[in-house]
Amino acid sequence: MDGSAAEQERKLINLFPLSKQSVLSAFRELDSQENPSGAQTGEEENRGLLRESNPSVLADLERLLEPYTEENAKQMFWGALVFHRALRKEAKFKGVTLPTLTEQFIEYYEEKKENSAEQSRIGAFRDRNLSIDEAGREFRRRNIATFRNLEPEFSKVVESKLGTLPNWLPEEDFRYTGIIYQYLLFRKGFSDPKNFQSAG
Repeated sequence: MDGSAAEQERKLINLFPLSKQSVLSAFRELDSQENPSGAQTGEEENRGLLRESNPSVLADLERLLEPYTEENAKQMFWGALVFHRALRKEAKFKGVTLPTLTEQFIEYYEEKKENSAEQSRIGAFRDRNLSIDEAGREFRRRNIATFRNLEPEFSKVVESKLGTLPNWLPEEDFRYTGIIYQYLLFRKGFSDPKNFQSAG
């Protein structure tokens, strides 16, 4: 590995945690309440950027959303776009070119995640006699706790922006689920250059 490749790898790892400014800027640009005229344009633009830079990630996200209701899928997708916008802003600020994650990595990640989620649900169902829905909420709560630990500033911004209604529960907000899902995928993906497609 030459010096420039090693430096790029180090910078990728150092993208996390994301800065508060990158996250606030992403919300501002995609939030329909703050920017109603640009909301739809922003979503389409971000989808296009994701398709160009990481088509396998976009395909995976679209596949993931298929079983959800239209409204929940739309909210999860919007959350994923918030994350991507914040990640691109952070990369630009730190002088990093975001790599393309390989299809093999995404398949491996999905398989491990699904196995982990299934084991978690089964364990919660057996040990605590939870319903499938309750076990799913418990799994999302654990992901939120992980996210808060890894990204204290990011999670504070997310919760201040999304949690404006009384009785708001983060584990019930599919926008938050979309943010965390993509965050965990990219954080894991950027941890090892074997997960990137070669530039050539």
